[in-house]
Amino acid sequence: MNDLHKLKARRAKLRQLEKSSHIRPVPNNVDTNRHLEGNVNQGTLDFSDMSQEYSKRIQNADVSVSREKVQALFKSFDDNIDSLDHILEPVFLSLLDGTMRAFKIGTKQGITATRLYSECKSFSYDKSKDHAPMLDSYTEYLNEQEFIKKHDSRAEYNKGKLVYHDDSSAMNMRDGSKMSKTHKNHFNGEKTATDGYGGNKEIYESGTHAKGVDKHNQRTELDHAVPCKIICNNLKKNKALTDSDIKDIINSEENLVATSFENNRGKEIGKFDKSQSDLQKEINNNCIFNKNGEKIRDLTDEELVVRKNMVEKMGQAQKDMDKKTNQKVINNLKSNKDVQARMAKDAGGAAANQSLGDIIIFMIKPLYYELKDCLVQGIERGVNAKSFKSALSIRMNRMKTHIFAQAGTSLKDGMFSFIKNFISMLLEGIVNCFVGVFKNIVRMIKEGIKILMQIGPVLMDNNKTMEEKGDALLKLAASSLTIFASIGIETWLNSINIGEPWSIIISSVLTAVLTTLTMYLLDKMDLFGLKKEARLNRIDEILSLKADESKDEMFAMVNGLA
Repeated sequence: MNDLHKLKARRAKLRQLEKSSHIRPVPNNVDTNRHLEGNVNQGTLDFSDMSQEYSKRIQNADVSVSREKVQALFKSFDDNIDSLDHILEPVFLSLLDGTMRAFKIGTKQGITATRLYSECKSFSYDKSKDHAPMLDSYTEYLNEQEFIKKHDSRAEYNKGKLVYHDDSSAMNMRDGSKMSKTHKNHFNGEKTATDGYGGNKEIYESGTHAKGVDKHNQRTELDHAVPCKIICNNLKKNKALTDSDIKDIINSEENLVATSFENNRGKEIGKFDKSQSDLQKEINNNCIFNKNGEKIRDLTDEELVVRKNMVEKMGQAQKDMDKKTNQKVINNLKSNKDVQARMAKDAGGAAANQSLGDIIIFMIKPLYYELKDCLVQGIERGVNAKSFKSALSIRMNRMKTHIFAQAGTSLKDGMFSFIKNFISMLLEGIVNCFVGVFKNIVRMIKEGIKILMQIGPVLMDNNKTMEEKGDALLKLAASSLTIFASIGIETWLNSINIGEPWSIIISSVLTAVLTTLTMYLLDKMDLFGLKKEARLNRIDEILSLKADESKDEMFAMVNGLA
């Protein structure tokens, strides 16, 4: 019997009761009505009044909720958070990301395991197309390093000269005129002078004079405080510097020191091409090491003082050269057309490769959706087909229809993504041209601009509240700044002789762990009160469901009584 028949039967029963319960006047003065005489028993009437009974039960009902039930309800919210999705999954994907980056698999195209998985997982034919996300900063950094390596490979430093691989004439990186001027200014017309690196021994302006007094090792030589080899190998990678700029920086007045032959090239004690860290190691151990890191002998007190002066002079010279390098980079970016063309060409090539990656992912997403649906629902069952051939045809047509329908939108979004990626890669190239502390400042500016290019879709999303938008922007900023951790970890790994590919893999994993912990802490802090609001909404939803259930139970009980 359906609900309509039940309703009709109930109405017929009520009509029958109405007829049979018609109140007739009770005849008076009839012997059989003597039981109606006397006082009314109010207690009996009250007991038979069921409306009052129901009212009392409702009024006296216990509506309090125990603390244990409240805690159980709150715990049910947290039980919905899968630790696999929030901790293990990002770390595992970051391991795949690092492997792909280390072996240059999809890096140029901006295809990472994390991006591929997240976009394919969230894809649906019914869901409107999302904008392609911008490439993460660490992958941009690695792509830019490839351009830097290519620029660096054009020439190599060899015995004071920059030797080109295209058979061009080698450039002498030592500027004789500047070195002679420094030599002259140091002596100021005198025959002897104090050593530029200090110590108790004087240096002689003339080698003949020094030999004549049997102090040939104290003849004067012009030394580059920071070795010419180190500076040249570092700066020839810089895409915003010309080779003439590099030569000018190497021979800066602050980097030229008049010292003795002994301090410069002397047996065992000579500085040669040792770096600041090499000299600091000798100071800390109070001994001299050879190129193989083997101890030669201990330093004397005077030699130790000279070594400390060398390190101090190198630090001062490096600061001055960093300042000069940054100034030349700024000038060339503003006025040197060759530098501008080089930077734009590399940024355009990188953006084009990333656009190719967007197309690849656009094609992969429906394919992944169909393969997953085949495994979960079955090839025929998933599309309600009767045969394998018809199911395959339906799935292929569905993919083709989606691709053709979204092609125009994807092309428009692709042009917008190309512009954003071009700007971001151009800024990444510019950042890597600067040196010292100023480089970190420029990188922060670059990351800020990148964040601004990504907040548009967040701010224009009408389905999100202001609190949700604020939380999304905070997490976007936090994830963008992890680039400093990525580069720092990779640099540290390289300093302890852990090179590629392991440095990239380890850096990717550790950065993912750091990012995951950062997001976890931001969720715990709940600065915008989203978790509180979500819990209140969830409680309201649960109470509404409970009320609907109680309502259904009440009507079921009434229907049963009828």
